[in-house]
Formats: sequence, structure tokens, C-alpha cells
Amino acid sequence: MEVGLATAIFLVVRSVLQLPLAAYSDKRGRRKKFMAAGTALSGLVLFGYVFATEITHVYLLEAISGVAVALATPPWMALFSSNLTKGKEGYEWSVYQTLFGLGSAATAAIGGTLVALIGFRLAFGLIGVLMIVGAAAYYTAKIPEQSALHYYDELRRQMAARDRK
Repeated sequence: MEVGLATAIFLVVRSVLQLPLAAYSDKRGRRKKFMAAGTALSGLVLFGYVFATEITHVYLLEAISGVAVALATPPWMALFSSNLTKGKEGYEWSVYQTLFGLGSAATAAIGGTLVALIGFRLAFGLIGVLMIVGAAAYYTAKIPEQSALHYYDELRRQMAARDRK
């Protein structure tokens, strides 16, 4: 029951907040800042799990996690969408979803291994540090003007032109 309630708290908070936060981010153009803030907050949630001793702590951390995801996800999706190649949107979204799924699977395997090797608290602390480093990377990153797949397509065109010579 506790896991279900914690998950419900996360999903409700995220669902309630992501619409107004996404609208604000779109209106103000603060995508990088929202992504960085959400990612940093997610890292802090992981640190919180290191110190959680009661189920109410988990519920609070899941609520904060909902805020974090509501901050980070819509601007990321908007940024990704704005860099899709016209006529290849479905394919490029499927590339994203495939890589996201594979990355999630690898992360779960690595996380499980870390917990087995160094323990729950240390693993969550380490991953929290990595998330905060990731938040700094979001904040300082230059937003690309073209999609990454655009560069792949351009490379493929150049190679085909070279092969025709």
C-alpha cells in the first residue's frame, strides 16, 4: 500500500504542476533553467532518501520528485520537439524513446549492482551527486540549433556524394 500511495503522490503532484509550469516555461523561454532546476531537485530527492527513516519521509520525497519532474520534463520535450526534422518526427521520437528505454534499463541494472556492492544509502548519495552534476551541465549547455539527427543525415548525404564520385 505504501508504494502505491507514494507513486500516486508523485503522479498527482507532477500532473497538477506540469501544465502551469510548462506554460510558464514556454511563455518565458526558461527551458534550460527549468531543466536544470528539476534535475538538481531530483538529485536532492535522492539525497533525501539517504536520510529517510519513516514512510512519511518517502511520501514527502515523492511529492518533491513530482515537482522536479514537472519542472524538467516539459521543457525537455519542448526542446527536443523543436529540433525534430520535418517529416521524420515519428522516427526521431522513436529513437528518443528507444534510447530512453535502453538507458533506463542500463541505469536500473547499474543501480541495482551499486546497491548490492556499496549499499542503498551510498548508492543514492552517489547518484544524487551525478544528477546535480547533470543539472549543471543542463544549465551551462548551449542549445543546438539543429537536431542531432540532422547532422547524421548530413553526414550520410556527404558520404553518399563521395561514394558516387
